[in-house]
Amino acid sequence: MLIFLIPRQLPAFMLAIYWAAVIYSFYCGLIGVLVRNELGGIIAVLFLANIDVGYLEIPGYSTVLDEWFAVLLPGFFPTQLAIDAAFTSRLEKPWPSLWSIPHAGVVAGFMLLGYQRATHIHTFLPEQRGRGRWRIAAAIVAAVLVLAGGAYARDYYQAQPRTVEADGRISAPEARVIAPVTGRIRDLRIALGDRVAEDASVALIEDQVTQATVPLRAPVSGTVTRVDVREGENLIQGGVMAGIHRLDQLEVVLEVEETQVASVAVGQQVQLKFASLGESVTAVVTEIAQEPLPPELGVTESTKRVRKYAVKVPLPRPDERLRLGMAVRGKIIV
Repeated sequence: MLIFLIPRQLPAFMLAIYWAAVIYSFYCGLIGVLVRNELGGIIAVLFLANIDVGYLEIPGYSTVLDEWFAVLLPGFFPTQLAIDAAFTSRLEKPWPSLWSIPHAGVVAGFMLLGYQRATHIHTFLPEQRGRGRWRIAAAIVAAVLVLAGGAYARDYYQAQPRTVEADGRISAPEARVIAPVTGRIRDLRIALGDRVAEDASVALIEDQVTQATVPLRAPVSGTVTRVDVREGENLIQGGVMAGIHRLDQLEVVLEVEETQVASVAVGQQVQLKFASLGESVTAVVTEIAQEPLPPELGVTESTKRVRKYAVKVPLPRPDERLRLGMAVRGKIIV
């Protein structure tokens, strides 16, 4: 995994991965003493891990994580901790992950009990009855721990606010400088990164028909983020010469799947996390698109069938460290 991924918090990421492996080793041992057929046991082990961690635990592939019983899955807490450590610079909720310790302990206890019963001949001599009572008591205590822990995890999960998560990018309102006539650029007065005022002259173009010099003006105040021509080039009427963004009005456009967009409403709070900064801010939804976004080029047919809608979230304050196109993870509190 480290070949394809550079975790933000490597020690916590490795600890979570190894802890998930330990928990599944206990489950594998338990399956081994319950399933006598060797091939059947191997298949059961592979399906358990792949269905849980490979499908149920991945947002976007399944909706099981939205249910209260998701916390009872074997790899729930280690997997969530690994994802948190891989993509964020601060662990938000590490303490619930400690519940996986008694979870693994109970499974290990049943595994050892099953292993003993599978490899030893048990007699019903009087001296063995005391051990049997202790085993029954241990099983009852383990069951109580599992039920109590499950109830605690369920209450903890239900107490958390329901959220809709989506990925997005930073954008800003854009205006384009359009050529009013066909002609040659005689005087180009802007470059990338320049700040221009509204109605300021950004270039002079020589009209191909009248030979008159026509000024090209900025439609809004902002920062020049693209220049599509060079001085001396020809530009046709209606052609785009440059683009100007209002960087003082940065916003995030989240792509919410159609199965969840019905829960989103204008005015809901959003927790935005910037992958490049490792920081987060709170903002508010101001606009929800009525039509789905066009599918990305090169994606599979099954991915194209999952439609997404743009949800705009203006940033509450400007930040010079943010750039257009930066990746953002949003949690909408619904």
